[in-house]
Amino acid sequence: MASSSSSSSVILFTPGQHTPLIPYLAAIHASCITHDRTIASFIPPLSHEKLLAYWKDRIAEVSAGTRLLLLLVRADDSDPASSNGLLDHHHHHHPAVPKGTNLVGIVMLDMPPSETSSFRAVVEKLLVHPSYRAPRGGATALVDALEREAVKRGRTMLSLAAWPSLSSANLGTLKSDEYQSMGSARRGNSKTSHSSISRLKLDPKSNGTG
Repeated sequence: MASSSSSSSVILFTPGQHTPLIPYLAAIHASCITHDRTIASFIPPLSHEKLLAYWKDRIAEVSAGTRLLLLLVRADDSDPASSNGLLDHHHHHHPAVPKGTNLVGIVMLDMPPSETSSFRAVVEKLLVHPSYRAPRGGATALVDALEREAVKRGRTMLSLAAWPSLSSANLGTLKSDEYQSMGSARRGNSKTSHSSISRLKLDPKSNGTG
């Protein structure tokens, strides 16, 4: 994904600074459920209040350090007044307080506390606006950034949440064999480097978020 006026970048969600984006997180979530028929925690008719409560709970987990939330935004539309960094796939740093309307994708990493499996984490809610799906690579950018952030925190064995929460007939970013491979054999341990993690391959020709 080239760095240009039409490119997107990935932000690591920061509670407080990005909390005003909660309604837009709920909006992307709702859109993927209603328009793509994605099975993602709720079924239509959707309750706006339930969606907002869901995301507030997820943000509380981010604050507690047990979850990461990454946001895909239009890089050229970020607020220039911010000093926080965007994490694009070229490792460039850009100003980061996006307008809610510039939020075009999300992915989460659940990092439950565990003394015996502190290297494990679960990828959840990979959701991307239709305009940033294949061939624009929105999902790929999110997953690349998620992997880097996971390794920084020693989370080197990544598994996937249930298939429907990541994709559906229209949202699906993963080929079934690739999904199964990552879900059951995402190799790693507490000493594994980022380059040793089996990469999540996204199908660039699919109708999904790749």
